[in-house]
Amino acid sequence: MTTLYAITIFAISSIFLFSTKTEHHRVVTIQKPIVITQERRTPAFFAYQQSQLLRQKKSEPVTAKSTFLTNLNEQPQLPKFQLAEMRLTKSDYAAYEAALYRSRMIAGSSYDDGSHDYEKVIFQPDTQNSAFDNSDAPTVLSPERRWAVIQGKFELRDGVGITDHIIDIKRVEEGLVREQGRINLNAGTYSIEIESPNGYLVAEVRDKSGLIIGEDRQRLVNLQGRGAFLEGPFIKVRRPDSTLAGNPSTGKGDSSGSASTAGAASTGWASQPGTTVAGMKSPGGTSSLKASPSATSGGTALAATIFNDQKIFTRATDEFSNVSSLSSTIARIYDPAQIYNNVVTVRMAGEKTETPMFTKNWLANAVNLISKEQQLQIRQGLPVVIGRVVVDGQPMAGAQVQIERQLNAQAIYLDQFLNPSRSLSETTSNGYFMFIGVDPGAYDVVAFANNRIIGSQLFSAENASISFQNIYTRSIPVNLTVRSYDAFTSDPVETDIYLSSQDEIIQTAEGSAAFRSYVENNVSDYAVRTADTSYVGVNLVQSGKKEYVHIPMIQEKWLTQIKKMKLINDLPSHGTVIGFTPQLKYEVFLASDHYDKGNVVYFTKDGEIASVPQANGGFIMFNVPVGAKEVVLNNLENEKIFSQALSVHDQQVSAITFND
Repeated sequence: MTTLYAITIFAISSIFLFSTKTEHHRVVTIQKPIVITQERRTPAFFAYQQSQLLRQKKSEPVTAKSTFLTNLNEQPQLPKFQLAEMRLTKSDYAAYEAALYRSRMIAGSSYDDGSHDYEKVIFQPDTQNSAFDNSDAPTVLSPERRWAVIQGKFELRDGVGITDHIIDIKRVEEGLVREQGRINLNAGTYSIEIESPNGYLVAEVRDKSGLIIGEDRQRLVNLQGRGAFLEGPFIKVRRPDSTLAGNPSTGKGDSSGSASTAGAASTGWASQPGTTVAGMKSPGGTSSLKASPSATSGGTALAATIFNDQKIFTRATDEFSNVSSLSSTIARIYDPAQIYNNVVTVRMAGEKTETPMFTKNWLANAVNLISKEQQLQIRQGLPVVIGRVVVDGQPMAGAQVQIERQLNAQAIYLDQFLNPSRSLSETTSNGYFMFIGVDPGAYDVVAFANNRIIGSQLFSAENASISFQNIYTRSIPVNLTVRSYDAFTSDPVETDIYLSSQDEIIQTAEGSAAFRSYVENNVSDYAVRTADTSYVGVNLVQSGKKEYVHIPMIQEKWLTQIKKMKLINDLPSHGTVIGFTPQLKYEVFLASDHYDKGNVVYFTKDGEIASVPQANGGFIMFNVPVGAKEVVLNNLENEKIFSQALSVHDQQVSAITFND
């Protein structure tokens, strides 16, 4: 009996444990969107789990229609596919071949190094999924609509993982998702069918709350023909570089943010800003934190704040993460030892250039020198505006600048020794300029080169402080699309748009227009006016990073009716801020300790008054004091911050559209 039992065990083990069964290798294509939950196991186990996920049927979430923005705001619904026999007529096949030929010819194939290894990797038969049998398949276009098939390399970098995360790739145009593609992690490639070569390819890795933990964004340019498809940009998904920081630089190479007193009296100048100082992340909330700077050996620690003094860093080189990539903030930098001047600066998300610190000795000498040369009497304590023109990341020589609403303020340029010189009429190789005798307030400073406007930037001028900004511009302009429409009906509205960085007025036809811009990164303020008296004029404020401009126009009777219902009277030297919010749960506040929240009114996507913030709706802030202000929106689901610095004008309406 024992012998029979042993023989039985041996036979079963031979069959199930020691089989020489051959494992066929198979690469599984990952289609968007998928949720990856596997642990670190073998490649075979990885492929098995992916195949199981791809076989699962998933219902497409219903996207609520938004009416407060343009009708382009609706997300395209992914088509659902059924397997059927493909029947093509000769004319259909000819049209399909013509479409492919047109795609190859338009993109061009001037660059071809003769190597087709990349094409072989993408088109290996075993890397392609043979059937789109799930409801989450990527967008598939008909031959008539398909401009081209884009395929390229895909890679995760800087420790970005995908466990329990959602990964996707899509084409985004004017802030809207047009098509969605597929990602093959095993082959390190992506593929997407596109209807137009406009916009960007955007790849994102998000967690379950929707927070982006990895991203890449590449413009669709320089596409190269590779047979039946076009080679797209190399997508490299990294950790998002969306942080807000002051990043002061004293020119001493001290990463702790301490200002060394050595040599300050003799040179009187903090050397030019260098590369960014990577500081400690500060992912906390935006409530006011009371933290005093600590002294360091050999000098004194600088103090820095963002969100208009609502967030105080414990170290001047700290950063605040988890913000929208289009955010901007009012930052201030202080020196408790009074060696360096206080600096006020508007910082953009992800901005790497440091904020230079200027010693009090240098500034006093510069102001005295300029006052004597120009025979001016400059009152002590007035703001001083200092800036730098930066083109393609480098200081620009030969630029001129002007400041708005300050007729008596003349630009002073700094020579190669960083001394102000009245004899200079344009920037030198360091790109620096300055204005003295400026009244407190918010100003646009415009940069010119070769009789052409190349950029502008918002400056916040405060008493007893230096207002510093870089005017970022580029040598090659980009094309921008602008659309103006009724905020709640989406009907196009004819408008005239005044922009400080443009030489001419932009006029929309049927609510749309196109223009070219040299601006690379700034706070853009579009003054929008219309001949239709039923609409109020608005100043649209948004990041200069945006490649499009969507302007919601407000009917005057709607705004007047809300004022009557809420018993709100317009105060002198105050303005109104109207914000339009995306599909999220949020809270909003004006970054100021003295603003009365009773002046905030919420509305729905249809323009109806609401008692609490509404997704896809918005808010109105009445009686906001004029000058440089900051509106902060906090996503309650993942604590992501949307922040926008702006200039509030007397008795005028400023509009903000919050998105990422």
